Amino acid sequence: MKKFTLICLALVLALGTLGVAYAMWDKTLYVEGTVDTGEVNAKIGSIASDDPAGTTDPYYGDLVGMPEKPEYPLKDVATTTCGIDEYDNQRGWVIIDDGYPCYWVAVHLTVYNNGTIPIIYEGVDVTQVPGCITCDPGNSVGEQIDPYDHLDYTVYFHVEQCANENDTYKFAFGFHFVQYNEYEPD
Repeated sequence: MKKFTLICLALVLALGTLGVAYAMWDKTLYVEGTVDTGEVNAKIGSIASDDPAGTTDPYYGDLVGMPEKPEYPLKDVATTTCGIDEYDNQRGWVIIDDGYPCYWVAVHLTVYNNGTIPIIYEGVDVTQVPGCITCDPGNSVGEQIDPYDHLDYTVYFHVEQCANENDTYKFAFGFHFVQYNEYEPD
């Protein structure tokens, strides 16, 4: 019986020593840190149409493969007004009055990067646009705006052949920007 007790006691001591040795080899380290993220924040600062009331309708024959000068003199028929959404300065609106098939209008905007990360222009998001109006995002796709800087953009809207007579076309649009390192050119 003494032998058995000594063996049990030796085993308990051996396991206890192993537990202490194991505890000394195990250590969890905690590291605290702070990450400050940047901000993507673009806004439309100004917006203007190239065909406000009282001006001759613009001619964009070169955009559609037509001759450089129209055969007939230009007239003041259509009018395009535009503005910045009063509730969301990242959206603009356009109203085309007396538009007609093949009428082109340019909307000029200044976009500011109020964020801390450079952003790149990917295109125009047109919402609520009637089916007979198409949008050309211009040739500024891929341009970068650095933080606290701005760029000027031109977006073209075209009234297609399917336009209805005596309609006023109203729609909203916005720009699609991504942070500079997420841009993937086509």
